Amino acid sequence: MSNSFASVSNRAHATPLKLTELDFSLSARGAQVRDQLAAFLDECVMPQEQALSAQMDALNWSEPFAPLMLELRAEARQRGLWNLFLADPVHGAGLSNVDYGHVCELIGRSPWAPMVFTAITLTRAIWSCCSITPRPNNEPSYLTRCSQVIFVAVSR
Repeated sequence: MSNSFASVSNRAHATPLKLTELDFSLSARGAQVRDQLAAFLDECVMPQEQALSAQMDALNWSEPFAPLMLELRAEARQRGLWNLFLADPVHGAGLSNVDYGHVCELIGRSPWAPMVFTAITLTRAIWSCCSITPRPNNEPSYLTRCSQVIFVAVSR
């Protein structure tokens, strides 16, 4: 039996893709979101990092987020900087993978920014609570209830 990868790569019509042919430039929408995100980070997130760290460290985890984090998340959502990873423009920012890569570079500049700009963190917090909460005999219905709570929390 021949190696299918070798037979495909040896075809005469197959030409290797050159890196110079890839376009990593931002679309107009990507540039707009990047500029809005950069402004929000500079104005709201970066100046609050120490206070945010102190509040998050002081949490007793009865709530998943500190008050300042909730304020920042609400403001990000109001400005349309929410769920940027979703390519669907109805539920997310409608960014391409290339555009989202540029946005992630900015988000990576702050340790708290990923939590500010996406609902996925809430899902992780709820799953963490579900995994440490005592439950009788690890009953399957408990995990079903947790997943329903996660769906409701993320869809809000």
